[in-house]
Amino acid sequence: MKKVMFYFSFCALIITGCSSLTSSGGSSSSGAASSGSSGSAVSTSGSSGPGSLISGIFNRIPSDLREEVNNRVDSTNELYGFGTANSDKIGASAGQMKSFDNAKSDLNNKIKRESQRYLNEHYNSLDPNTKTMVRSALPELVKHTTELSEYNIAQKGAWESEDEKRIHSLVTINKADIETHARNVFTTYLDDISERFATARSSM
Repeated sequence: MKKVMFYFSFCALIITGCSSLTSSGGSSSSGAASSGSSGSAVSTSGSSGPGSLISGIFNRIPSDLREEVNNRVDSTNELYGFGTANSDKIGASAGQMKSFDNAKSDLNNKIKRESQRYLNEHYNSLDPNTKTMVRSALPELVKHTTELSEYNIAQKGAWESEDEKRIHSLVTINKADIETHARNVFTTYLDDISERFATARSSM
């Protein structure tokens, strides 16, 4: 039904980044998994837990690409996004860009949930008084972590249908990168609070 038209690229892509077209072979069906998210201070919804490649995103992946996607995603250490775009009216280049943007948008939702999970873990380790000071800032910390993590998104594959009317893109991010950003954002915020208290105390 479809043929692979692109080799995957492992370079980090920012917002509009895309890889160039080449040709490759096609695949059939399979499944994979990726980790989920949980938390308490910031509410989380949805899941990217074990089996979700089969039960969730795989419902939107053409059957002859599922094994290919499964083989390119490290389900233990990565989150993934999959996007599709029609290219019959806008052309292959614009279609590739659109499919990448759709895949990135799908992945960003998972990055946000993963960011919430890591930040909630840090938040839950605080004493009650510090929690009171930090709680209202958590949504902004999640947003900042998500934005920083976008710079670590990499394209793992892109495919064009045989009739050249649909283009599909696969993007991933290492969960360790999200964890690192979440930790840095959280500790930087705590340091900022401490500095403000120190400044206020010295001015008294």
